[in-house]
Amino acid sequence: MSSPISTSSSALSLGACPANGQSHHAPGEDVRVTRADGLAGLLGLVQVEVNGQTRTMTQAELEAFQRDQCDQPGGDARVLRSDNHRELLRQSFESVFQRCPTEGALDRAGAALARPDGLEALPGGPDPKLKQDYDSRLAAQGRTTVQLDGFKPPGWEASGGNPAACFKLASAGAQQTAHAGESVVKGGGVMLYESTARRIQTDATASRLALDQIKAHIDSGRAVVAGVNEPSNGTVVNPHSQPVTDHFVAVYGYEMDAAGKVTALLAKDNAVAGTAEVRFEVGADGAITKPAEPKRREEYLRQEYQMSEVRFHDSLKYTGALLPTNDAGQRMFW
Repeated sequence: MSSPISTSSSALSLGACPANGQSHHAPGEDVRVTRADGLAGLLGLVQVEVNGQTRTMTQAELEAFQRDQCDQPGGDARVLRSDNHRELLRQSFESVFQRCPTEGALDRAGAALARPDGLEALPGGPDPKLKQDYDSRLAAQGRTTVQLDGFKPPGWEASGGNPAACFKLASAGAQQTAHAGESVVKGGGVMLYESTARRIQTDATASRLALDQIKAHIDSGRAVVAGVNEPSNGTVVNPHSQPVTDHFVAVYGYEMDAAGKVTALLAKDNAVAGTAEVRFEVGADGAITKPAEPKRREEYLRQEYQMSEVRFHDSLKYTGALLPTNDAGQRMFW
């Protein structure tokens, strides 16, 4: 398989929506913008791919397309997709050739690396040393980030002094991204823990189900309500139905490695005024954890979070083949 790479960043003259090197688009659409190949690219034309369908545009047509994308109605959040592939190519170029590349040199190197399998050895193919260095960096450090653009759920200032307002606030944030009449928590959900404990053990199958559902929600422009366990805190939402969930956050993004595996989740935490950014890491065992951060300015957020449950929009109920059960043999999703 040829190396995935984006060559679209500073080579294009793009407006504020989308931004250079990124793709803004309507929910459910996958949009990529690159310079057109060959003579068309030299003449200033660009190539726009929407859900696998490609068309060539002038700069004026691209600007009109962008305006249409940015002005679409609806309560959905727009999806922003970006990656670090061009920066990794820059690092490889500097390492192999011992000089700083121009943007044009990066464009040419990226086009060569993107050649289909079997065509690399033809004239104009990638430098073997550059390809080897880039492929190794991509495998180790390559990532793509997908997130809802401008997502701003309510923070603790909207709690009204209710110490149990976190679920309401997370749900209100997710509701901003839902379609009219859609519930963000009535489409079922999944519990991630094997059994009740102060420090939970995550079920690997339940974790895969949760990550697949979160990805589907984010890709469609919907934020997700997720519960977290705080191992250092013994206060839970409900000792009967939610015996390990202490708090709720709104998940609005994810990161993938070069192989397409979800490696991290991005969330907004309503525990403080204005919300705060939290990043959950996905462990090899499936555990989805925000590590303890003792140097954070917000005292409450210095502690560790373990994701304990995830709720689904009623328009995206789970219908997959994964059937996780806990240690007691009970089904972990509904």
